[in-house]
Amino acid sequence: MDGDRDLDVVVWGEKQIRILVNKKKRKFKPRFVLKKWKTSVAIHDMDGDKDLDLVVASRHPDDFTLAWLENVGKAKAWKTHVVDTKTLRYGVAAGDVDGDGDQDIITKVTGGLELHVNNGKAKSFEDGTPIHSEPRLSSFKLADLDGDKDLDMYDGSKDDILT
Repeated sequence: MDGDRDLDVVVWGEKQIRILVNKKKRKFKPRFVLKKWKTSVAIHDMDGDKDLDLVVASRHPDDFTLAWLENVGKAKAWKTHVVDTKTLRYGVAAGDVDGDGDQDIITKVTGGLELHVNNGKAKSFEDGTPIHSEPRLSSFKLADLDGDKDLDMYDGSKDDILT
């Protein structure tokens, strides 16, 4: 997260996100705390600047925020980019879903999944489009599982691959 090539840790719970920066010899220093949302988090380079950003989706019934947090200072400073505020979300993943070279966002909502297409450099996203209607999905990830150079989605709660 801080660009020094060692592994840092991102932890989140009901009320906060914290980044623990690996200083040396596995001694970690808290660098960032977000206390605003109950969250799901994905770690991804959303803006193509070679550092890791955070995508956060709220699960709190009073705050439906989906946003990405731009890492603007080696995990010391963050800029919030709100993507949507209309729907309660239970999970989030990010990746180039539509094959255009920029990073899109998939969120778990009541009744299935929504895709938020990145319109370029993560400056704006399309409204969520329903892409899958399985309400029981809970632990999904994106990866090229079959080697065909596009992203597949794996649902860990059902041992299913959804392409």
